[in-house]
Amino acid sequence: MGARILKNIDIFLAANPDESIDKLKSDLNKAIKDIENSNDVSYISKLKTQLDKLNSIGGVNSIIPSEGITFMYNNKLYKLTGTFAPVNMIMGMLKYGGR
Repeated sequence: MGARILKNIDIFLAANPDESIDKLKSDLNKAIKDIENSNDVSYISKLKTQLDKLNSIGGVNSIIPSEGITFMYNNKLYKLTGTFAPVNMIMGMLKYGGR
């Protein structure tokens, strides 16, 4: 649900959403290749898990140029993040040692 809602408002989330999305996709593809080329079984297993999560919410076509949005409903704070979590995990895996 979060990915679908955020995709419909992406024009409000970045000054140039198309350029931002293209950059995110490019960075994500580089991170995926780097992880695959690492030949580290642990990283590759975690990559598969995160790619499965990303694909279950629409894949790379659901990426938006924002971490998400927060909102109040019935006096409770909610956050919709869409694809942020799996994309962030993949892109930070080698950089921050996602073990």
